[in-house]
Amino acid sequence: MSARKVLAIAAGEIGYSRWNDPQRGTKYARETQPALWPNDKWLLASGVAFCDIFVTWVFWKAGCLNILPGKQSYNVNYRASHGGHVPKSQAQPGDVLVFDWDMSTKRANHVGILEKVLTSGNFQCIEGNTSTGSKGSQSNGGRVARRVRRPSQVRYVIRPNWKAAPAAAASKGTSKPVSGAACLKAPAFPLPNGYYYGPPSGPRQSVSGRTRNSRVPNDVILVNGRWRSKGLAVYQARMQARGWGIGEDGADGRYGRDTERVVRQFQKNKGLKVTGHVDKATWDAAWSLPVK
Repeated sequence: MSARKVLAIAAGEIGYSRWNDPQRGTKYARETQPALWPNDKWLLASGVAFCDIFVTWVFWKAGCLNILPGKQSYNVNYRASHGGHVPKSQAQPGDVLVFDWDMSTKRANHVGILEKVLTSGNFQCIEGNTSTGSKGSQSNGGRVARRVRRPSQVRYVIRPNWKAAPAAAASKGTSKPVSGAACLKAPAFPLPNGYYYGPPSGPRQSVSGRTRNSRVPNDVILVNGRWRSKGLAVYQARMQARGWGIGEDGADGRYGRDTERVVRQFQKNKGLKVTGHVDKATWDAAWSLPVK
């Protein structure tokens, strides 16, 4: 794992605007909240600042949230208080920059991901919840944009622990405890009684997220021309938060070999019936059982 993947994911979000988002809140809160903050449903409201949620989402999508100081965070000052600080002169791509528009105050205002250090010494960043230019709010602009910031605007440079990033073995079903993932109340299982997340070749009760399923129209939806399951994406994200790697596609809401392999290993580790299917018991265990 390197900064390259993190930056590629962040760059792919440039152009997103909460003002054009047809759903309530932001996509970054909608995707992370059920897996990372299941008790904090207020994060789903429209108008919630999302700069640090965006940073969380990017590292979570990359499968390396555990290397980020503060791990899952929706508060820039919480993030800043969890260490990993390096001097501005040592800033490098993939670092998280904490911005402060008024250094005379004790609280920072904004956060972004450093894409490159320019020859001028300024920092080119990818940021969530900003504006596209100098006009408009810099820390609550509602967009994901590439911005250039001066070193004088940076209060902290935070270095992810790249050495602790999941290795290739993680995608093959090995687990790694993540301290921020243990013992939460599981969100309600999204499927009807008797249904489970499983392969497309299974019976009608097997929801793969890969094809339209009229029996669960609120769970399997079309996104950018591809079917995906909202509930399966939440489960995959929760497993990532526990330290499991689910292949390059991560929490894509589509059941495949990587997901099946991880589910089988998890079921075996936790003494559950090994089926490879995400039924209600397997779903609940992903939240309620401790990470070991």
